[in-house]
Amino acid sequence: MLERLEIPSNPRLIDKLARKATELERVRLYEDVVPTVNALKSQGIRTAVLTTVPSWLFKHVLEDNDVKIDFICTAKEAKAVKPNPQIYRTVLETFGVRPHEALMVGDTPEIDIIPPKKLGMKTALLCRTQKKTIKEADHVITSLTQLIKIIKEK
Repeated sequence: MLERLEIPSNPRLIDKLARKATELERVRLYEDVVPTVNALKSQGIRTAVLTTVPSWLFKHVLEDNDVKIDFICTAKEAKAVKPNPQIYRTVLETFGVRPHEALMVGDTPEIDIIPPKKLGMKTALLCRTQKKTIKEADHVITSLTQLIKIIKEK
């Protein structure tokens, strides 16, 4: 392919491309993603993926599993990376909601819980394997399916 595109190839470049292709093949959704997103969508709840990872690394997996996310906010869209407050504000502004009307779910307290909490967002710390606690988290969950109950309680 590189030859057809007239891109000079070298072993280092080929190795990098092969590693990236292997990495992309390993991207899989956790089993709780599809049912949770579908349940939230059926309740009229808008969803976003807020990440510093380029969307081309995972967007195809969402599409292949028919997961409908309303907004994918990467560093490119927000012109900021986590934990910069601008990345969280970009999602809030896109949805036209105030911080207290949004729930941020993430697995890294320092970037997914503490910064959005400082903005006034509700937070849920996702601990799939090892139970963690952090005072800033409004909820600690082990599966995304627990979000359905959390949202019903609000």
